[in-house]
Amino acid sequence: MYTIALLATGDELTNGDILNTNGQTLAQQLSSQGFNVGQHCVVNDDETEIVTAIHYLIQHHDVIIMTGGLGPTSDDRTRFALANALGTELIFNEATFQHIQQRLAKFNLSTNKSREQQAFFPQGAQIIENPNGTACGCYIRQKQKHYFMLPGPPFECIPMFKQFVLPKLLKLQPKPNKIIRKWQLFGVPEGTMAAKLDKLFKSDQCMTGYRWHYPYLEFKLIYQAEFDATNLIKQVEKAIAPHIICAANTSASQMLCETLETFNGFIQIQDFATKGLLEYTLTHPNTTTKINFQEADSNADITVCLQGLNEVWQPDIKNQYTSLEIEIKSAQDSLTENIDIPFRSRQVVIYAIEYFSYQLRRFIEKAANSLIQK
Repeated sequence: MYTIALLATGDELTNGDILNTNGQTLAQQLSSQGFNVGQHCVVNDDETEIVTAIHYLIQHHDVIIMTGGLGPTSDDRTRFALANALGTELIFNEATFQHIQQRLAKFNLSTNKSREQQAFFPQGAQIIENPNGTACGCYIRQKQKHYFMLPGPPFECIPMFKQFVLPKLLKLQPKPNKIIRKWQLFGVPEGTMAAKLDKLFKSDQCMTGYRWHYPYLEFKLIYQAEFDATNLIKQVEKAIAPHIICAANTSASQMLCETLETFNGFIQIQDFATKGLLEYTLTHPNTTTKINFQEADSNADITVCLQGLNEVWQPDIKNQYTSLEIEIKSAQDSLTENIDIPFRSRQVVIYAIEYFSYQLRRFIEKAANSLIQK
């Protein structure tokens, strides 16, 4: 079973200017596929520091995935450090240089001397094309060890990881020895859920994990691939069913946005509860023509009114709970609900948005099913 290390480079990371979100995303993707993610390492843009990190990590891991330091400036040293660590030289890649020229030409930019740096890779490297930038990555195998080099910007790094790195690793090791199942639970504390679920696990072949990110609790079940968890999963899903409002690795608001993209209608929303945060959450290029927060529209297929959360916006009100009033109407159906939410901080607005998103998505899907049946 391969053990994978993640190495991120950049002064902006070590100085705390930005977070290493690439490391988080890559680790989640790898773990969900059953790979063993070992150490995470973050170093500055010093070439010697990067070489030292590569030498250390490869002693304890089979794979290193490096992110960052592939730009055209003098502080982008990852390619030089990797060549140094592998004891090889950098070779100019003409196809990559043409990619850089074509990419810059789209934005009426010319290629200068510093850009040539991005076309050099350690000898024997397989180039990983970058569809969203000029910094291509690469893959190298040496002495049964595997090295991947990716750019730092997440909108470049993550697509390249998904399109090349993950499929490559799955080909190298198609049968991971562990399986990780995840569920996203809503509005339930860790202690309450642990007391309910942990008694189900009597086998040492299973491990459980919890991660709280308000208002969700991620529950993980980890077990060996040869272990038959069918009955156990059925018990788990029965126990957590009342707390499921969305799929794993997503949220109710994200799922609502996906539903809105394919919704063949128009929704009018009057929001007196979240003070604009709901509009910010749901309005995207693909949803903006499906919803309206600005003014009343008598031609709307679905009308929504949200009220409440007074404890959030009126500090003089001291209650342990705040209420959310939901009213959803269409020509064929209606939904009215008033729920009480524990009020500990202003984050309760996020709770309200996620719960409302769940209810509106259900209402839309029910309306769509009714039309299909007719």
